[in-house]
Amino acid sequence: MNQDFRGLGGLSRISNWLILLGIIWLLGSVGLGWLVKSVFILMGFLINAPIVAFWGLRWWLNRNLMEATCPVCSAPLVGINGQQTRCPSCQEPLKATDGEFQRLTPPGTVDVDVVDVSAGPTSASATAKDSEFRRLSAPIDVDVIDVSAVDTQE
Repeated sequence: MNQDFRGLGGLSRISNWLILLGIIWLLGSVGLGWLVKSVFILMGFLINAPIVAFWGLRWWLNRNLMEATCPVCSAPLVGINGQQTRCPSCQEPLKATDGEFQRLTPPGTVDVDVVDVSAGPTSASATAKDSEFRRLSAPIDVDVIDVSAVDTQE
């Protein structure tokens, strides 16, 4: 018995919704309205949770994300306040605190600036300054006396 249901047209599309509505009405009349309400509450939570999470994440990022420059190489950096990071340009370990990046140096480390003195002078003014420095820093003849060898008794 092969029956053709194509003649019903829109009824086959509506029948799924009618069955769902019938089940909900049946559960409500039996006294299981709490089950229907919990399904609606769960659906509302699933719809609203991503929206609340998106706005919460934006608020948190506005409070904790900071932009500053590296104190070593002055490259622009982005970091999370209170967290450690590494400069992508100079590989210096840094910590983001109070809107700026600070170097992470172990206690007892002495920070020095290195000056390259091997390069020769590049201009006439540098040559004049160099010759003036050499004139002022000429060797001085000094006699060294051993104080412990001098007799203090008269």
